Amino acid sequence: MYMKLKYSKSEVYIMDLLIKNGILVTHEGSQKADVVVTDGKVTALMENASLIVEREVKKVIDANGLYILPGCIDPHVHFRDPGHTHKEDFATGSAAAVAGGFTTVYDMPNNNPKIQGIEELKEKLSVISDRSHVDYALYAIIKPDNLDKLHGLIENGVRGFKVMMGKSSMNTPTADDASLWSALKTLRETECPITVHAEDTNICAIEKERLFKENRKDPRAHMESRPVIAETIAIQRAIMLAEDTGGRLHIAHISAGKSVEIIRSAKQRGVKVTCETGPHNLIFTDEDYEEKGAAMFVNPPIRLKGDRDALLAGILDGTVDMIATDHAPHTFEDKYASGHVLKSISGFLGLEASIPIMLTLVNQGKLTLEQYVNLSSVNPAKLFNLFPQKGCIAVGSDADFTIVDMEKETVIDKELHQSKTKITPYDGMKVKGMPVYTIIRGNIAMEDGIVTPKKYGKHV
Repeated sequence: MYMKLKYSKSEVYIMDLLIKNGILVTHEGSQKADVVVTDGKVTALMENASLIVEREVKKVIDANGLYILPGCIDPHVHFRDPGHTHKEDFATGSAAAVAGGFTTVYDMPNNNPKIQGIEELKEKLSVISDRSHVDYALYAIIKPDNLDKLHGLIENGVRGFKVMMGKSSMNTPTADDASLWSALKTLRETECPITVHAEDTNICAIEKERLFKENRKDPRAHMESRPVIAETIAIQRAIMLAEDTGGRLHIAHISAGKSVEIIRSAKQRGVKVTCETGPHNLIFTDEDYEEKGAAMFVNPPIRLKGDRDALLAGILDGTVDMIATDHAPHTFEDKYASGHVLKSISGFLGLEASIPIMLTLVNQGKLTLEQYVNLSSVNPAKLFNLFPQKGCIAVGSDADFTIVDMEKETVIDKELHQSKTKITPYDGMKVKGMPVYTIIRGNIAMEDGIVTPKKYGKHV
């Protein structure tokens, strides 16, 4: 792991950052180490940095008792910018990300205008270029009428594509199986991933209509309106198309144990498929609907205890590749103005709760810190072909770090969140394990919960 730092007392060698006395955590293991950063890159990993004269370092962090993780990446956020900035914008969303310990996010394309061509992409980049506290990558959407634009979008900086197999919130256009199949073929050689929201619209519509007729207004009706079969049948179709084409498929926010089984089998057959789940799927169950109500409505929905346990098992055996918040801010009116649970808009805040919740699960023995690094850093970086620039701590990699205190306890308070809106099911939860530094390319962007005013984020 370590390399010797070439150092001579006769040299004037100024380093930007030294992180000393911390426990460095990678997906391969943990070890006490000192990290040296120069010009935004990791330049040395040392057993101890006693040879370094601290006056020759611009900034020193004593991480004694803390754990240094590769910068955490959220592969699924909705920052609503441009077009829906009354809910969130890139400044507030990225502030929430950096406050929550994230160094990079992947932003979804369902804004207004939606990113479906180069013109919309350039407009978005011009709007957000100086607004972000964290590094960011962008998705574009796939529709039946923009298949000829995909390569051009990649050439202009898009790193992934989103396909809506069924309707969800924000009236995002859906794509049929033929469009997904064509896109997987078109992008096969690029290694660019296609991420699918896997739910069958027709099945959901039938169940929702049934529940309306039964005059169901209890919060559990949200889960029943989007049954497991709607998710699994869409996943099966997407996997068949990926298997036929050899394209890279990523399945967003899986929620069901049966989905884990299907994806596990596909991986064993050699299909290029990855998947994500959310922290909400690992802690909540249908038993929480009565207390949380519409605050925990999300698509696909939070399901049964057996589904939660199967998702945790999928994490442990490597079937589930990464954790994504699906951070999706909505207003109070979106959630509650209709007065009917089946008309409430799905989505909630997650960026400032995700890492504390996952560290709490580590403290509870549900997974190891090394496994969490795989879920939060290594695999998300690999998804968008950013590894080893990001997602690891190695000489030459970006100096992105999430430094955590595994003993720090707090209660999540939505009123302290950076986001514009405050609707989240995590409010009031006790957690143990907190990010205390967020460092982006050697720049301290958050320290002890305080977000630095300067914005360090770049398009990657």
